[in-house]
Amino acid sequence: MVRPVLDAYDPVVANAIREIKEQINSRGSDGRVSLPHWDDRYGELLGPLRAFIESRPDKFAVIPGEGDEYTVVKARKRDRGERAAKEDRGHGSLAKEALAEIEEQLNVPRHDGRVSIPHWKERYEAELGSLRTFCKSFPDKFSVIAGDGRHFRVVKSENGTAMRALREVEEQLDHPDCDGKLLIPRWNERYGKELGTFEDFLKSRPDKFTIVPGAGASFTVVKTRDALAQKALAELDRQLDDPDFQGHVWIPDWNVVYEPILGPLRGFLESRPDKFTVTFADDRSFTVEKCDDDLAERAVREIEEQLNDPKHEGRLRVSRWNERYKDVLGSLKGFLERYPEKFKVRPSEGSKFAVTKRSDELALEAVRRVEALLDVPGFDGCLQVPEWEQHFGPRLGVIGPFLEKFAEKFAVEPGSGSTAGGAVTVRRAAVGLEWEAVAQIEAQLEIPGNSGHLRIPHWNERFAPTLGSFRRFVEGMPGRFTVIPEQGNKFSVAKVNDEIVQSAILEVEAQFRSPDYDGFLQIPSWSERYSPFLGTLRQFIKSRPNLYNVTNFGNVMYTFPARAPAKLGEASVPGRPAPEQDKSACAAGADRWM
Repeated sequence: MVRPVLDAYDPVVANAIREIKEQINSRGSDGRVSLPHWDDRYGELLGPLRAFIESRPDKFAVIPGEGDEYTVVKARKRDRGERAAKEDRGHGSLAKEALAEIEEQLNVPRHDGRVSIPHWKERYEAELGSLRTFCKSFPDKFSVIAGDGRHFRVVKSENGTAMRALREVEEQLDHPDCDGKLLIPRWNERYGKELGTFEDFLKSRPDKFTIVPGAGASFTVVKTRDALAQKALAELDRQLDDPDFQGHVWIPDWNVVYEPILGPLRGFLESRPDKFTVTFADDRSFTVEKCDDDLAERAVREIEEQLNDPKHEGRLRVSRWNERYKDVLGSLKGFLERYPEKFKVRPSEGSKFAVTKRSDELALEAVRRVEALLDVPGFDGCLQVPEWEQHFGPRLGVIGPFLEKFAEKFAVEPGSGSTAGGAVTVRRAAVGLEWEAVAQIEAQLEIPGNSGHLRIPHWNERFAPTLGSFRRFVEGMPGRFTVIPEQGNKFSVAKVNDEIVQSAILEVEAQFRSPDYDGFLQIPSWSERYSPFLGTLRQFIKSRPNLYNVTNFGNVMYTFPARAPAKLGEASVPGRPAPEQDKSACAAGADRWM
């Protein structure tokens, strides 16, 4: 008997759907689905495979063949949305619950169309599809307005035309070269009937736009926030320049005129550290003085603070750049490109870009140089890099402490390499318990007939103190394993689909072959195409140490092919011969490691 469809997220159902999708999405698939383990893993709960697939018209369409044969294709998004809409019109359902959450957000005064439903994927997606598809299936209720890339906004259907016009105006105003003279193509044809003239529409949204009259009937447009900010800044500058100013600012009608758009005065002052220094007293009062820093220097410091944050992974977000810096310094990307000695701007999808520190390049070169020397056959633990003092040392310091920063790569004899020109006793860091555990798990999964219910001997004693529980460990390896929830706390483990893995590997290798590749790996649309099966790009790369050599600077990851050991006598790095080692410099330390 087929398990009924539930109005809640069910991990067993979700994993069954994922496995079926993996097969029909794989290269060369002819639509036939074969899951030999179906009866063991799912049969008792979900019934026969074909019956389950046929019970999910929101996900799949079954095409009958000869006899009992059939093929499967994914349901069209339109069909999935129509199903959700029919449910809503019929009776109480999960669709009604989702609709109530969306409408509650849209009813908030001055809502800007950004809808975020907590845990949509877990709670609704298996039944209703993506949030965007679900909203589009109710054109009588919602208008979905496309934005950049995968971004979109949702408004009530009656407000859809106004929101489209508003976004089009905002996009023009946000363009780096916009001078305030706007031209919306075919305004009267596209919007005039509902919204009136372009000027009337702008005047109807004083919270968003301010019209600046020009010669005759001409005018320019600025964002109201920007106009109010400039007006407030002018008043603040006037007060701070007054010879009798004593540190306390006051702007009449701030709460009425400015606060609805700019927020509290104190918050506004704190948001402009490029212009003001705010000092607080014990009684929570504050004084204000002008910031004397050079604007460009302050912007550089703010950017460097982000890049030095261990959580930084390449994406740079400077809060309110356009409001605080753009008038003087230009666009953020253009500003960064004026400092090539500090920053490297890396183009990404569309107009996006990533940013890394130039100083990381020298450190990465040093790490790869050391790795190459350690991989030379016959290396005995005593390392000297002849060019260290001239090439690396001035910026990276002495070699020993530098290598100690990369404990995941190198094991350095304590105290060695701590003086300029000294040799260092070092070896590759030992392969940890992590990969011993992976080897044991994969060995069990490769046993013919294995059901995925694994038991690793002595896990709690040997592995758990370092790696945590067995389930937590395999769930943290989505690039190698898939965890399939079952009844209660039970679960099984399977290796990830090999065809998807090979497809990802080929894309990574293609990046390696690019002439400009420098280790900063970017795979277009990874999150849409691979994350559901392999986890994040970082998780996938980390799970394949046999294929990839990774060096991390904070949270920025540089990836290269795993290096095959160099042949004895060959240059370890192009243009640099393997150096003669002064064995006496660290013989004692090396002897302890032999």
